[in-house]
Amino acid sequence: MVRRTLRLLAAALAATVLTPLGSATASATPPSTRTAHPTASRVASPAADTCAVKSKPAGALVAQAWNHYGGALKGLMTWSLNWDGSRNGTFGDNARALQGR
Repeated sequence: MVRRTLRLLAAALAATVLTPLGSATASATPPSTRTAHPTASRVASPAADTCAVKSKPAGALVAQAWNHYGGALKGLMTWSLNWDGSRNGTFGDNARALQGR
């Protein structure tokens, strides 16, 4: 009984999938009637060139600030010595931020 059900299911699936594919390839226009240079139907819009996600800025100091503040959103924690500049020879805000984790 299971074999018969699987055989009927396979036949129905093949008929459903292969019939539209066969009719689509059979009804396609022959290559001789196609135009040599197809026209572009899609026009590039200025909105397609923009991105909603800000990229990482260039430059060493700017990249450090990006990793320190923006990287926290991604779960990254970058180490920098004396980030805030108030204590000499000690770790700055990074050590304080890691104490709670």
